[in-house]
Amino acid sequence: MKNKRPDQFDMLDNITELEMLLLRKKKILILEGSSDRSFFKFLLAKSGEDIQTFCMGEKGSKSCKTDLIDLFEQYTDIQDNNLVLGVFDKDLEEKFEFGFQNLLYTEFHDLDCYHMYFSSFERFVVEFLDEPEIAKKMGFSPSKDIEKTRNFIERALAPLSILRLINKDEKLRIPLNKILPKSPAPIRKSRYEKFGEFINHDLFIDDEKLIHYIVSHSLGKNLDAKKIRTAYLNSSYPNIKFFSNGHDLISLLTHLVNVGRKWKGDKDDLEIEESLRLSTDLASFQEYTFTEKIMRWVLGEVYTEEYKCS
Repeated sequence: MKNKRPDQFDMLDNITELEMLLLRKKKILILEGSSDRSFFKFLLAKSGEDIQTFCMGEKGSKSCKTDLIDLFEQYTDIQDNNLVLGVFDKDLEEKFEFGFQNLLYTEFHDLDCYHMYFSSFERFVVEFLDEPEIAKKMGFSPSKDIEKTRNFIERALAPLSILRLINKDEKLRIPLNKILPKSPAPIRKSRYEKFGEFINHDLFIDDEKLIHYIVSHSLGKNLDAKKIRTAYLNSSYPNIKFFSNGHDLISLLTHLVNVGRKWKGDKDDLEIEESLRLSTDLASFQEYTFTEKIMRWVLGEVYTEEYKCS
């Protein structure tokens, strides 16, 4: 019998583990990775139940979304089971073909994007972005117009967001997630430093610098810069709001925050990510269909009038 590596996903082992949890009548929240669990930490702390989180990445999965969907398709006991809720990032997909009511995917690219579109984002802006140096570069005070601030950040991030889209649509085979890795934690922590290589003084990502950074990387040296540039210039994606990458968003925000911290120590990506979570409240989770469904499931009987918006 072939031995399984500890970092290798085993569907049968994980079905067995879920069977044991279901026998104990425990609520189970199935997620892609541990950072997703952190996103829901605030909600889970409010629940009156001991909800078990089941993270695919911690179970040895190298393709968390695919394995999560496969888990639901293969293990019928969790399909439409009120004790189980599966959640995954939409990423760049438009839709998924399954009929399970308890398997949900994000409306945005991924979970972290909700932080910028929740109304609670204003708290983060006031605390971290209302600095004279940032206002000078943006041309306005961020807290004076939160929607304008959101639009500025979307446009600042646009070159990388568009590059991710054309990489998928045009099959350019750019290993973006290896050139700009998001894990493990020490790499993710300092990810914003890489962004400093292609962000201009106006706080916008420079498309030429970005493409140069990619093709100059050891993993991108065989890529055709001209082909990438042509595909980028010919691209047309009007609604950028729904395809910005969450990790890219956090790295950009970290860069922006540090612009305003001239005489203070830099913040890193993990600190900014945590600050975004701490700015969130229950009312924010009711602002989107996806997050409200999860909120109702997590809180259960605790979801009473005191938690509802007036």
